[in-house]
Amino acid sequence: MSQTKRWASHTSGTLDAGVSSIGNFCISIAAARSLSLPAFGLVSISLLTGIILVGFSRALYGDPLTLTYSAASDDERHLAAGKAISAALSGALLFFPVLALLLSVIVVVSGGDSSTAIWLGLSLAAVSPALVAQELLRAVAYSGGRPLTAFLNSLSWTVTLIASLVACHLAHVNLSESGYVVVWGASALAGAAVGMILNRAVPRLGGLKTWYASHAQLSKKLLMDFALTEVTAEGAFVVMSMVAGATQAGLLRKALVPLAPIGILTSGIVVITQPALVRRVAAGNKVREVRNLAYQLGAAAAGAAVMLGIVVAFLPERLMRQIVGQDWATARPLVPLLALYLGLGAVAACQGVALRALDRLAEQVRLRLFLTPVTLMLVCVTATAGARGAAIGLCISLILVVAGWAWLLVRRRPLRSRGTWTNEESSESHPGNPAYQTRRHAAGRI
Repeated sequence: MSQTKRWASHTSGTLDAGVSSIGNFCISIAAARSLSLPAFGLVSISLLTGIILVGFSRALYGDPLTLTYSAASDDERHLAAGKAISAALSGALLFFPVLALLLSVIVVVSGGDSSTAIWLGLSLAAVSPALVAQELLRAVAYSGGRPLTAFLNSLSWTVTLIASLVACHLAHVNLSESGYVVVWGASALAGAAVGMILNRAVPRLGGLKTWYASHAQLSKKLLMDFALTEVTAEGAFVVMSMVAGATQAGLLRKALVPLAPIGILTSGIVVITQPALVRRVAAGNKVREVRNLAYQLGAAAAGAAVMLGIVVAFLPERLMRQIVGQDWATARPLVPLLALYLGLGAVAACQGVALRALDRLAEQVRLRLFLTPVTLMLVCVTATAGARGAAIGLCISLILVVAGWAWLLVRRRPLRSRGTWTNEESSESHPGNPAYQTRRHAAGRI
């Protein structure tokens, strides 16, 4: 690959990582400005549930496709992509009533009335096929080495979403809670359509059982890693809203809106860092060198989070009310805590990609089995004190995660072939090594 093509690939991949976050940022601002604090909290809960659904589908369909067929022939990869799309759409339709009921229960427990709960549940369930298809077609593009296609997919969704919000504003259409969910999810149809055209993918139904049976072992590992990860991310906010109520959830989400650039920055760092660290491991770099690079990037992102938190906390209240609507005076004290939370999240993300590059995902999962119930307990207990208590609980939970990943990065691991322990493993056992990739692809095909 030429230097120009490599640069274009990295750039489009980085932009893709942030462009969907920009869409989420815009709809958060629109909802925060036009809705009451409890209503904004219910919209935030619904969007977070949708994001969790997308991650769940990624673990079932997108990641197995990328990990198993990225090195396959074009014909084989295209055939696998068609099967994955068919299975994903079938699963989304079958999961429709469960998703509608799940979100409805969450909304009622969070303090919403039954009518709003039903409409939110039905709205998210109705747009779930579009959300699943848009995300999966990004994976199809990445598995074929076409990050620009994935970027155009995400860009189409974001542009359509922003255009829809602007159109509603100009037409003086006051969207309800479920209206925001419908606009958000239905806009994903534009991204899915672009993805289908550029990937030459034709959606069909069926094959759910066949797809899962063919990738059962890999899917189970990915699902467990995703489930355990989401508890310390989006899932923690959903749990917090059920304990503290929609008003406190809305307050927390409103304080997070101006800090959204840190999430975009972290996503971009992960996209760039993961393949870079894999290449370093394959080139024979020692664990210490990989670990140090991950910490340098994490520290830079954490520093940016702290600086942005300071800036946002001291911006004029009148200006912030124009951006995120009323109640900013109440939300402002949460900004420093949430900036710390996002900074710790950036460090944990960089540690995570280092551990993945060093082929230590299994160790992460085992440690998460301990950290997850602790995190849930912290969030539930601290959320009884409202949004501030929940923010403190989230920070403590991420401190535990950062400490756990730090321990794994310095912990010596056994070499299976020798039965000894070392902290400077041979690069042959890492994902970046061609021999490892060949074995991994073969294992996924069996």
